[in-house]
Amino acid sequence: MPSKKRRRKKRNNIGASVSVRGYDFVPDTPSSGNPFASIFNEAKKKGVFGKQAYRTELSMIDIRTKAWKATSDNPLVYEELQRENRKLAKLANSRLRALEKAGLDMFAYDRAITYLENQGRKRFSSVLAPQSDYRGMVEQLSELVTFINSKTSTVAEARKSLQKKLDKISEYTGTSYTEEQGYRLGKLLGNDSISTLLRDVKADSDEVLEILEELSMEDFNKQRLVTTVDRYLQGYQPWEGNSDYLNYDELMDELRSYRDELRANRENR
Repeated sequence: MPSKKRRRKKRNNIGASVSVRGYDFVPDTPSSGNPFASIFNEAKKKGVFGKQAYRTELSMIDIRTKAWKATSDNPLVYEELQRENRKLAKLANSRLRALEKAGLDMFAYDRAITYLENQGRKRFSSVLAPQSDYRGMVEQLSELVTFINSKTSTVAEARKSLQKKLDKISEYTGTSYTEEQGYRLGKLLGNDSISTLLRDVKADSDEVLEILEELSMEDFNKQRLVTTVDRYLQGYQPWEGNSDYLNYDELMDELRSYRDELRANRENR
């Protein structure tokens, strides 16, 4: 007697969520009869299939947890972190080069380069810190994730952010900047410490902005300015003995002093 072929039951996927590149969608039943057609259309609207900048899903908690497991003599987890580091370092270095080429060495770039220079490097390393170095692994991967997940790590978003800042300042000062002036001002305001300062003194930022704008249009010691701002941003920490801490009034005195020094040098030329 010939055996009967069993018919495979059709799976009902209606109501089950489906993940597409980090987004969760619930399919419905469109007229086409394909329950996943709606997913594709919705994903297209969200830009999932467009030229969306890659964002890593590796969280800070994941990094700490996996680094801890790796140091607990778990070679498989360490190998996984090594692969992740190689992939992220390749992407991050590609973005750094693109930003340099576009003349947008500011914002996320500035933070990343500051970190790298402190490490004595110009690019992220594709070699992860040793398995026994928990702190090294966490720091290295955290900096990569922070950079890659920053909007301004891409040329398009950095350019958009720069234009937004310049438009705001132009509206305030009534000045229309040339491309060169815009770059100089954007580079200064795109510095991590300067951006933090402007957020910190938002209510009293008018004079700060005026001084920064004037400084940016001249050749001045940017590192000296950033160091001064950092002395204010670090806050008073008596247990660390930071006697060079500046309060807000002292910071403003320093900024005014830089501006006056700049004006005096200009007059003596």
